[in-house]
Amino acid sequence: MSPPGPPLSLSSVTPATETPGVAGVIGVGTTAARSDHVHPLGNLSGDVTTAGSLATSVAANAIGDTKLRDSAAVSVIGRSANSTGDPADIAASADDQVLRRSASVVGFGTIDTASLGSGTLAAARMPALTGDVTTSAGAVATTIAANTVSDTKLRDSAAVSVIGRSANSTGDPADIAASADNQVLRRSSSVVGFGTLDTASIGSGTLAAARMPALTGDVTTSAGAVATTLATTGVSAASYTNASITVDAKGRLTAASSGTAWSGLLWISGGATVANTTTPTTLAPTGFFGSSTIPANYFTFGKTVRVNVVGSLSTTGTPTLDINVKIGGVSAASGAITLGTLTDQGFCVSFVFTCNATGAGGSAYSGGIWITGSESRKLVRSTVNLDTTVTNLVEAIATWGTASALNTITSRSVTLEPLN
Repeated sequence: MSPPGPPLSLSSVTPATETPGVAGVIGVGTTAARSDHVHPLGNLSGDVTTAGSLATSVAANAIGDTKLRDSAAVSVIGRSANSTGDPADIAASADDQVLRRSASVVGFGTIDTASLGSGTLAAARMPALTGDVTTSAGAVATTIAANTVSDTKLRDSAAVSVIGRSANSTGDPADIAASADNQVLRRSSSVVGFGTLDTASIGSGTLAAARMPALTGDVTTSAGAVATTLATTGVSAASYTNASITVDAKGRLTAASSGTAWSGLLWISGGATVANTTTPTTLAPTGFFGSSTIPANYFTFGKTVRVNVVGSLSTTGTPTLDINVKIGGVSAASGAITLGTLTDQGFCVSFVFTCNATGAGGSAYSGGIWITGSESRKLVRSTVNLDTTVTNLVEAIATWGTASALNTITSRSVTLEPLN
């Protein structure tokens, strides 16, 4: 455009004849001149206005959507850069993007939590949560799904403990710790805690066999079993004849051995007569079955043997007669009786001895009686030394106080028999 020239002189302009509705012609170049410089045109109105000058103004709200230049698809007009300048289209390139300022630039994109400076998301805008914690869409009431709180999600526990409520009241749970080995969780004095069990804590039922420890001592078991076994005492299982046994304070058989079988003796014929002498003489018969000698090791504790001598005697005057029963050469019992004048008077000697200790230093309790007519005499001696490891001869010996052919004693039956 050329620079403006000198002021336009309107003195030479000849006004045109104005005809309404017909465009007039303004002649330029007349001699008429205007000194007030007033524009000869009237003021503009509408979208663009003037007020006595050529300075135009766009009316407020005059630029509608159609008058604005076309925009890019899915965009807004703005200034994206962090500087003053021309606006431009700011386009949204994908669904679910929002217009936000990020890194000092305005543009469409996603929002992270850092973009939420304040305020609270409306419950109606909440989506439905899934997984361990769930909600319904448009609501904030949460629900923890069943079986979703695993061990790692649960709060840490104290060492060697369980979670529970120890007090006898409703309230928050807490750790219940076991302070020592072999404690069990039980209720005691209305409190749940770890401790030891006493028998009063076992109200009913039977201990499972698998929980049984191994018993030792006289009765044994294997761990986890209830089949009991008596401890052996060294005595072999067998049948013992004329046995020698040892029993301890618990009633256990701790030793056993077979003794020698012996059936005693039985006189069946003949007899022995002692007369006209003061020498001690045996009343053993001349014929018998069995033996008057008790075998070695026959005696055991409590073993009892009985001697019976039955016969007749005659006397003159008032002699004395002593009957002495010996075992192993040791007098077991004796006693002298003063007799009156007798003729073929019957008599009986009965004597027992019971072993109360075995071995070389063994012993036996002895006692008995001999009777003739109206006379009787106890033959008693509390104990007698008895070596049970050797053979022992049993004898009944008669001794007259006065030698006379009329003082006679004859054995008719002699028995030596075991009683047990």
